Amino acid sequence: MPIPMPLLPAAAIWLASTAVAGSLESDVTALVRGAKLPGATISVSVRDAADGRELVDLSADRPMIPASNMKLLSTGAALDGLGPEFRFRTRLVHRPGTGGGTLVVIGDGDPAFGDPELLATTMHRRPDGTVVAGLAVEELISLWVDAIESRGIRRLETLVVDDRVFDRAFRPQGWPMDQANEHYCAEVAGLNFHANCLHLAPAPASDRAVPGPFTPDAPWVVIHNRASANRGKKDQHNPWISHEPATPNAPNALALRGNVREPSAVPIRVTLREVPDFFATLLADRLRRRGIEIGSVRVANADDPSFANEIDVAPIISTPITTVLQRANSDSSNLHAECLFKRLAHEQTNAPATWSAAAAALREELAKRVPTPLLEGVEICDGSGLGRGNRIRADLVTAWLASLVADPEIRGPWLASMAVGGEHGTLKRRFSGIDLAGCEVRAKSGYINGVSCLSGYVLAPDGRSFAFSVLCNNVRSVADAKKLQERIAARVARELSTASARS
Repeated sequence: MPIPMPLLPAAAIWLASTAVAGSLESDVTALVRGAKLPGATISVSVRDAADGRELVDLSADRPMIPASNMKLLSTGAALDGLGPEFRFRTRLVHRPGTGGGTLVVIGDGDPAFGDPELLATTMHRRPDGTVVAGLAVEELISLWVDAIESRGIRRLETLVVDDRVFDRAFRPQGWPMDQANEHYCAEVAGLNFHANCLHLAPAPASDRAVPGPFTPDAPWVVIHNRASANRGKKDQHNPWISHEPATPNAPNALALRGNVREPSAVPIRVTLREVPDFFATLLADRLRRRGIEIGSVRVANADDPSFANEIDVAPIISTPITTVLQRANSDSSNLHAECLFKRLAHEQTNAPATWSAAAAALREELAKRVPTPLLEGVEICDGSGLGRGNRIRADLVTAWLASLVADPEIRGPWLASMAVGGEHGTLKRRFSGIDLAGCEVRAKSGYINGVSCLSGYVLAPDGRSFAFSVLCNNVRSVADAKKLQERIAARVARELSTASARS
């Protein structure tokens, strides 16, 4: 008998051997049938996290494009493989030698190094002893410059940025390169800085637009002003920044475009190219401003010796994995997820992490926790879900989530990394007016063109939880897909609340 739109094979709904027959699956099926999602492909799995039983299976074994739900696999694998006590460590070391020796920045793939979102909440002690909330990016750089100056180093033969924890394929294949200037497409490097973006605040000045200063200050970056500054009643304020063709002397040439009607209240972000090289130039610039002479400035060569055993000459910038997890999952930062993805590969191979090595490392971690059949049809091209080449299954997601939340070492930091429905993160404005029967939704949303997904947990006050995954592909209306996801989560919450009351 044909099934009303959205199309779902009857066998997948009614004959799944692992599903528990009952009103929950029937009700979820009815919700899917009644959703206003013509032509969409929908996959749903719900699983009791306590015993791993799959309670709902609606085409749950179908490989689907996950969008940012991919982060649940990559970040969970990094937490499992690196451990909850892991910290990224970015170091500044000195190798003595002729001409003042070599100063080396050793990157660890930390996406939080200079992350403006995190700097804004950092508690910082100023030289006069006062403690303030918020650390400006220039204050962060000064921590290192001050340390070098205090050691009496006035001359350096070479400044090197060693980013060899990762390879220099800064983006994986399959990312939307027509959006390469957007912050969510930021490059992924062994040495990251300022979320790998420049910030500009353009403003009108007489009859023309002014790009405004860069943050961080980078006077060597070329910007072509192609914006208008029309301020009539019908003129819009719509400035944006594009990349210009790169040259050896100007890898970060930019152009200001659109119309600048008024001073920009919020800075415009534009991605940087070749971030390790950019940071090497930036640090050299700040050292030279203090009168420190520097001969050459470069990134590390493949045949350079290891600098790991050299003496630290400035504070180590250290970031706990829990901080990066929260930026990746609650805030859905692609850069933070990808750095966890590749850092896990480096941990396994002790070699510059490639995208293929990261995919293999993730698959290896998944295989430790979920049955092998659930990995059939899975394809991994990145760790953030931005690429359309990823394919995962809803039953894999719920089995993975159930395994992680059952691990006492991982449960706390893992749940803390997620957005909470109606409260914070990417779910802050969702679940409005939805009755969750006293339960809480901690989950990861996901969206790319034609794809809308939501996977995570419904948690009861007594700590019991159900894992769920609702993956929607070929979607015309994201709003209607979100309504379906929230209604399914609410129905799961009622089921969990009833089960908790009985236990």
